[in-house]
Amino acid sequence: MRAAINKQELLEKCRLLLLEMLGTERGGKAYRSFELSYDALLTKESSEETKAELPQMREIVLRTVALYQVLLKMKISWQQTEEILKALMKGYAVLMFRELERLSSTPFFFANYRKKVAEGYSDYFSEKEWDIELIENTRSKLCFDIKACLFFDVLKANDCVILTPLFCEFEKTAFEGMEDKVGFSRPYYKGQGDDYCELSFYKV
Repeated sequence: MRAAINKQELLEKCRLLLLEMLGTERGGKAYRSFELSYDALLTKESSEETKAELPQMREIVLRTVALYQVLLKMKISWQQTEEILKALMKGYAVLMFRELERLSSTPFFFANYRKKVAEGYSDYFSEKEWDIELIENTRSKLCFDIKACLFFDVLKANDCVILTPLFCEFEKTAFEGMEDKVGFSRPYYKGQGDDYCELSFYKV
């Protein structure tokens, strides 16, 4: 369902984004501080031996936390901080869903996508912090509930729950422009106070 992300590509996108939105001097300072903050979070989360093997989704949320903490310390306004993080998250979504974009141009897109999710969701969300239940898997609909979310728990542990809605926008961003191929709804969000998240995909 999701392609592996090139880490260096992500870091370079982050650097260029900060330079663009904060200017050369402040953007460069923010990026250098971000590198230190991110490395500190990685060290706290894992040993030196396992840093390189940290699961992709945990790495993404830690990277976002590190950048948020840096912008907070630099006293960047929440409005600009949110704008920067939204732009970065949109970049994450684009990179993460390359496989989805490729599938969208093939015949029987929904059937292929449903099969990939149904067969592989337990691998994509393999860390123990996820608790995901497949609710419906039919020719016209795929639905699953996320009862425990790694994103939410890591953000909460780092006093960054305010960032949860950004992660809840992942699927929405990925499916923009694909309304003629697949319907998507998410009526419940842990990030807005619900007990669980519900994700549903519909054949159009």
